[in-house]
Amino acid sequence: PQSDLRGGTVLMDAKRLNLLKSNIRIGTWNVNSMFDLSKAHNVALEMTRLDIKIMGISDTRWIGSGQSTVQDKVIYFSGNNNSRHEYGVAVMIDEALKHTVKNFIPLSPRVMLIQLEAYCGTLNIIQVYAPTKDKPDEEVEEMYKDIQNILKVTKNQDVTIVMGDLNAKIGAGQNDEWVGKYGLGERNERGDRLYEFCQENSMVITNTLFQHHKRRLYTWTSPKHKPSCIIRNQIDFILIKQRYRNAVTNVKTYPGAGVPSDHRLLVAEVKVRLKRLKKSVQPPRIEPKLLRNIEIKGDVFQAINENLKKLKDTSHTHEINPNQIWKNIKTAILEPCKKYLQKPKQQKKKGLDDRRNLKTYGRTKTSKTNRSEKTH
Repeated sequence: PQSDLRGGTVLMDAKRLNLLKSNIRIGTWNVNSMFDLSKAHNVALEMTRLDIKIMGISDTRWIGSGQSTVQDKVIYFSGNNNSRHEYGVAVMIDEALKHTVKNFIPLSPRVMLIQLEAYCGTLNIIQVYAPTKDKPDEEVEEMYKDIQNILKVTKNQDVTIVMGDLNAKIGAGQNDEWVGKYGLGERNERGDRLYEFCQENSMVITNTLFQHHKRRLYTWTSPKHKPSCIIRNQIDFILIKQRYRNAVTNVKTYPGAGVPSDHRLLVAEVKVRLKRLKKSVQPPRIEPKLLRNIEIKGDVFQAINENLKKLKDTSHTHEINPNQIWKNIKTAILEPCKKYLQKPKQQKKKGLDDRRNLKTYGRTKTSKTNRSEKTH
């Protein structure tokens, strides 16, 4: 990692500005476990390759809930609080969008919410992972109950998206307010439940709205699939509030994405502008020349050594990922430098201020004289 001893980095560059354009790509993917952390890195690479800015993930199998960093992405995750590596949902975003995140609610291993600031209000991303068909209906109802509870946090004027592996078949042929005519297969009972949810909450299933080849519609391939017996279904969905239906310009799957899974990556293109990063206060500049002062140099090195010793003492009791370790070390070094090596602010030259004041006085006096002449 690059050193920040230069006194801070530029917060807004061309890349970050491009992320805030009106069209962004939002995806959802059942990755069949990210217990192997290399999968998380592969997901991040796929996001970059396909220019996806927000990625919902189902079946992470991570324990607990929180936030972590993977490459240049930030991941918010919600999992079980026990030692069983099962279920789990997450949302991975480009790090340049981190400033737009205003709220994160890890409700359960099957439902989570992340809220981002947009010019239209708030962009709500609800990532879900529904029980598979071998699970009892009670578990399905519990998941829908969780979604309803988390929807109470949102507002009607918000852009709200519910997406993930819903393990339901909505079927082809229907064309109404909630479902388009480009679904796939035949509807099952859990598809009926999904349709009921859409009616109750005025949500439309976006990946049934656009005409594509079937290979861009199905999201899951059965382990029993073979050339003589094709078993492919559309069970992952991206739902959006009906009032924002026209904000979605395209939805399709991407075969061949580089993460081993029986599910395909599903991506929607959505017209929504996220808020720009507000101009931040410039961090204090560090002046290395001050280290020539023996007393200051001693204070800096003593403070750094004390901070590093504290880190070493706590590292045995806390399991921390490599990114967090680097951040802790960087803070341990930078804080003493900012305290003792801060470059003094330059004082404005008195003569320059006097000349500016004189010019201002001269303009004011001339203006008053002109007004006086007009009155006579």
